Amino acid sequence: MPRKANYGFTAAELLLLAIMFLVVGGVAWKVLSNNDVRTTESSRLPVPQQDRNNPEHGIYPQVWTKNGYDGASYEFKVNCGPDYKKLEACFLWDLTRVSVTDPSGQSYELKKDFNIQEYSGEITRRWVIYGEADADFPKPGQYTFAYFKDNKEVYSQVVDYSPKIISYPTNIKIKQRGSDLYVSWTPPEGMKQGMTYKVIVFRNNQGVISKLLEWNTTEAILENLPLQPGEKASMNVSSYFDGGYAYPRSIDFIWR
Repeated sequence: MPRKANYGFTAAELLLLAIMFLVVGGVAWKVLSNNDVRTTESSRLPVPQQDRNNPEHGIYPQVWTKNGYDGASYEFKVNCGPDYKKLEACFLWDLTRVSVTDPSGQSYELKKDFNIQEYSGEITRRWVIYGEADADFPKPGQYTFAYFKDNKEVYSQVVDYSPKIISYPTNIKIKQRGSDLYVSWTPPEGMKQGMTYKVIVFRNNQGVISKLLEWNTTEAILENLPLQPGEKASMNVSSYFDGGYAYPRSIDFIWR
């Protein structure tokens, strides 16, 4: 019969308990340490400027210049942040009205625009208004965004705007390669890190297809475009910078 050690356990039983304690303790330490790593890594990430402006609702108002081949104009919009799994899961979804008042006191009514682009999967959650071509760039100063539910203002934000302008790409060339579209261009002056390009294909009454690219790119391939043989479409390459974008005249083409 095994001899009982202290507290009524045999030596074998004490050894088994010690092993169990080490295993359970090791698992618990690993879980806790992993949680600590996730928290620490998250805390190291820089807080976006938009979050510093509005941590409460996670919505980001913007005053943009539109520097197009057809003249100077503006775009006012407010976007939801990216941390939503459903299209409608955002403060902006339940609003009934969004307006912007510029420095001169003129008011603009924004339109709701929530959609998912089929080709790229890009999700849009915003209210926006596009100025007419040659409507002039936005005036510098303060812009007030007001948010309404059932005609009652529930929130407002102020954007301090200073004009920033970059031109658009030139010498754009396109070539179909099977089901892909190859595009190249000459960059405008002033493109730098943090800016982007967007290659956009406009389908007649079938929405748009787009691809976002880094600032130092001068060519792109849009793979497996869902265009049909004989389909007419158009495209351009726009440059996006902090505070606006610039776009050239679109190029018409027929898909083969």
